[in-house]
Amino acid sequence: MFGNLIYSARAAAQRTAISLAGVILMLIGVAFLTAASWIALAAAFSALLAATVIGLVYMGLGVILLAVASLRHPPPPPPPPAPVTTSIAGLAGAFLQGIGAGIAAGATRPPPPPPPPPV
Repeated sequence: MFGNLIYSARAAAQRTAISLAGVILMLIGVAFLTAASWIALAAAFSALLAATVIGLVYMGLGVILLAVASLRHPPPPPPPPAPVTTSIAGLAGAFLQGIGAGIAAGATRPPPPPPPPPV
């Protein structure tokens, strides 16, 4: 029961970490590549084409990273239940163990006080 919850939390944390890393890398890339791309494209073509190409490249990278982060993997199958084996010997052993525990618990109690004398 808790295995699926832990798996879901771990998967959500991994998707969040991948998304955050993607956002940070996109911000760093925006700072450096935008300036270099603008200079190269504006020199070769017009400023409008330079802005369009740079915008489309960063938008595409962002969509790809968010798509990778949203991929879901199926949870692992739950472990098979333990086989139930009941035998007379096991039941008798458990009963005798309980009797022994009760005797041991009673042996550590102090005896009750004597009754008061009759008047």
